[in-house]
Amino acid sequence: MALPVALGAFASGLALLLPWLITRLLLALGLGYFIYQGMDILMGNIESQIISYFGQLPADIYNIILMCGAGEAITILLSALSTKILLMGFQGGSKAMLGYKVT
Repeated sequence: MALPVALGAFASGLALLLPWLITRLLLALGLGYFIYQGMDILMGNIESQIISYFGQLPADIYNIILMCGAGEAITILLSALSTKILLMGFQGGSKAMLGYKVT
């Protein structure tokens, strides 16, 4: 006899919580999409700016720099930067979504 009462209480609690949860989820997904698009544009601009600066170097110096591994170093630095920004976004997003900061 107690099981139907418990299920009814659970269902009514879920019905009260569901609109809030859906609103928070859609808000987080929407903001995440726009932040992702903005970061994609930002990283593309940074990468094209670095490539244009390297393009202004004389060909011999440019080839020596590439043989030293500057291309891989730039890729590693940009990946680290984007990962740092992503992790900062996760911490801020969890604070906005849950109401407290997750460490």
